[in-house]
Amino acid sequence: MKFPWVECGGGVTRPLLPVGFRKDGRVLGVDTLILVDTGADGTMLPLSLAPVIGFAASELKQATSSAIGGRVATWTAQTTNVRIEIGGHWLPLPTLSFAEESPPLLGRDVIFANFDLLRMTANETELRLRKPGPR
Repeated sequence: MKFPWVECGGGVTRPLLPVGFRKDGRVLGVDTLILVDTGADGTMLPLSLAPVIGFAASELKQATSSAIGGRVATWTAQTTNVRIEIGGHWLPLPTLSFAEESPPLLGRDVIFANFDLLRMTANETELRLRKPGPR
């Protein structure tokens, strides 16, 4: 699957992927662009998306995480019933955290668990879905 980088204004392009979310088997009414962040351990979304995806505040566990600017408050969700859609494929979401000042970030956990190839050039991101079966 190849995804062209997205124009973000002023001639700046970024490796953003269109994704969807499904919780408890229900496709959610939120589609977003998420930045492929090979430096992020897990997937992080803005806190404002938690209720849109279907998480009540009582379902989130507050923690502190390291970020480029230092330590930030985060809220972690149980993801056993959440999937992320990338390129028409519904994939398990190993981790999901929310932060007040975070852009949507797709971390290494999703990439390495589901894809055999991540290749980024100056204008596109290529992902090769891992084939089912023994590795």
